[in-house]
Amino acid sequence: MSETDKQLVERVDALATAAKLASGRLDPERLAPAEALVDRVRGRLRHGTDRTVVALAGPTGAGKSTFFNALTGAETSTTGVRRPTTSSTHAAHWGDGSEGASDLLDWLEVDRRHQAEPNAELDGLILLDLPDFDSTERTHQMEVDRLVELVDLLVWVVDPQKYADHSLHEQYLRPLNGHAEVMRFVLNKADTLANPAEVVADFESRLVEDGMSDAQVIALSATSGEGVEAGTELLRSIVAERRASVARLDADLRAAADSLSDTTAGSADSSSAGNSVVSKSERKELIEGLGRAAGVDSAADVVAEQYLRDGGLATGWPASKWIRKIRKTPLRSLPSPSASAMATAEIGVALRDVAEAAASRLESGWAASVRSEMRAAQPEVLDGLAKVPLRAADAARERPAWWSIFSWLQRLAAFVAIVGAIWLLVLVIGESFFRLDTDPLTPMINNWLPLPTLLVLGGLVVGVVLGLVAKIPLALGAKRRGAAVRKALHRDVEVVADGQVIARLDATLADRKELGRLLAVVRG
Repeated sequence: MSETDKQLVERVDALATAAKLASGRLDPERLAPAEALVDRVRGRLRHGTDRTVVALAGPTGAGKSTFFNALTGAETSTTGVRRPTTSSTHAAHWGDGSEGASDLLDWLEVDRRHQAEPNAELDGLILLDLPDFDSTERTHQMEVDRLVELVDLLVWVVDPQKYADHSLHEQYLRPLNGHAEVMRFVLNKADTLANPAEVVADFESRLVEDGMSDAQVIALSATSGEGVEAGTELLRSIVAERRASVARLDADLRAAADSLSDTTAGSADSSSAGNSVVSKSERKELIEGLGRAAGVDSAADVVAEQYLRDGGLATGWPASKWIRKIRKTPLRSLPSPSASAMATAEIGVALRDVAEAAASRLESGWAASVRSEMRAAQPEVLDGLAKVPLRAADAARERPAWWSIFSWLQRLAAFVAIVGAIWLLVLVIGESFFRLDTDPLTPMINNWLPLPTLLVLGGLVVGVVLGLVAKIPLALGAKRRGAAVRKALHRDVEVVADGQVIARLDATLADRKELGRLLAVVRG
């Protein structure tokens, strides 16, 4: 395989990959020709590019078959009498290696063929005489359309009455103007014109309007033989260049790349943040929306409330703990996105908004892909956000070390008060029921305050003071804990947004960029 053929293989492989990448994202009507071209180019390359397939095409009565016979030097293609028309494709081939030509003609599905007289200058040429493209027979038109896509080079043969034919220019020449390099034009029956140059000039001007500014027209008369040598020389030059097949495949691949190109390629990249299809402001709005769905603020408030409750239990007067314990635990109020219809709706809105923002900068096929990706992402996003409040629950269970200190101090104060209360009770019972002298059992502080009473009052006062003092760090701690949890949950939401949403959108953008790279390879 030549280096040129290898390059063509790389290009067609790139087109095949590009078509797969664009599948479901671009209009199937745009993809179908590219996918068909992959098979067509691979089929042509299997037969190598050392042979050149040239087809004579034209309208009814233009003299294609006569010109074909003149070029081959034999009455190979039958010409009509009443209504000149070629009913099926005829082929003539030059050079040794008829097996290779036969295989190529089999691929072209051309059955009528013959070996032309030896001509070293035409070795490797396969010349086809196509049916008339304007034939009333639909099968003839279909045969022309099929082979126009397969041959390496087209020679359009027209006459003074048909060169301006509307169907010729609108149906074939304009759609194929990107293939001008592999098209030649012959004005037959020039001997019937008083001034052939004038008609040639008019034909060439029409070709310019079709988008083929460099097209040249050869005027000749296949019947009289005048100018036929110019046609033969045309074939010799085509064969000598040995590049018609490559040029045709090159033109086909370029046309396919253009048909798959994204006309809005520059707009998305210029308006998005870095290599992301989502801008910074859109990402911020997405995270805020998902944060609302996950209940980040509510969860942070719940954690702060739980901190106050648990801190109050740990640092408050032990006797009041049972009152706090019977109250509802704030953690039971943690939001659950998966169980909330409102959260599900909030997620849907956030995903729809970011999808629409990204889609607005993409062409319709890619925009539809983005919307589809976001619809598919919703269950995973909901599942990811459902785990976010779990961090809040874990954070709410963390206990600062100072709580333990206050708890032991409260226990000590309560113990002292209880000891004093029991002491007083013993004194009261001994004096009231047993008529005992309790003075020796009642130490006095400053001769007026009994020690048991001091213990009771001291324990109670210390407990109350400790509880009041603890409220200040508890309030500050709850605020800090809520802020820390809010920040942590916000980061969790960012992870979900980046991993489940933006990563999907960026993957679509990456595919789009990869498609652009592949199409650049296809263009060669």
